[in-house]
Amino acid sequence: MKASTFKKISCQLFALTLTAAALSAESTARIVTVGGAATEIVFALNRGDDVVGVDLSSTYPQAATKLPQVGYVRSISAEGVLALEPTHIVGTSDIGPANALDQIKASGVPTSVIPSPSSPEDLYQAIQVLGKELEQTEAATQLKSKIESQLASIQKLETKPKVVFFMSSPGLGHLNAAGRGTKATAMIELAGGENVIRSHPGYKGISHEALVALQPDIILIGLAEGMPHNETRILDGVLHNAAWQNVPAVREKQVHTVPLGRTVSFGVRVGEAALELNQLFAETVSN
Repeated sequence: MKASTFKKISCQLFALTLTAAALSAESTARIVTVGGAATEIVFALNRGDDVVGVDLSSTYPQAATKLPQVGYVRSISAEGVLALEPTHIVGTSDIGPANALDQIKASGVPTSVIPSPSSPEDLYQAIQVLGKELEQTEAATQLKSKIESQLASIQKLETKPKVVFFMSSPGLGHLNAAGRGTKATAMIELAGGENVIRSHPGYKGISHEALVALQPDIILIGLAEGMPHNETRILDGVLHNAAWQNVPAVREKQVHTVPLGRTVSFGVRVGEAALELNQLFAETVSN
């Protein structure tokens, strides 16, 4: 055999060996995601087949809900996560408790913690970081461009509708309204509306009298995805409340339920969610 032929065959075998090793490494990847936004991004970056476990807040995509669960993002079990023998753990900054995260990091398993997105800019940064760490930079660029295009399509409204966002609660006996600094407020503003509750930060109950005084044009009620809800009963509880009949949103039947994770997680569906709210807002102010 000529030396040149032998060298050529050796190079081909070496290339095949590298390819086989790469495929083997990819096939043995085991990713655990903690936090809805983290899970959405990992799946959107074409690494969903490598995910072997998620937390309870990971309700999208549907495939994620069928995977083993490791608890809720803020109260995970380090033992439960590590029992899945992950090769990479991806979470949002909501992950906790702190001692559980410390145990996970001490295990030596590569762990990526991204800031929990509360704006498109936060989301873009998370996508780019995970795109690099998961070796999906091209997919990350395409995903970012898609979301940017969706958000660029939001219609600028001359008149901003006055909006109140309630977190769902059993029987609506106690309404927890989104105030300053919440993701719900950020989403409302992104979609062209105005959250009229400025009296408190975070989520807090408000009185019936306060709701009447605010005179919102639209009431949004966030329902946790993956949880059983009697949507008709929830809407009726607002629309037929005698104390609220002078509230424009109630009088004009502009009370709507929205999927909580999709609306306020600032995950990869933020563009779709903002566009839908923007259309709703536009229709309301045009009537």
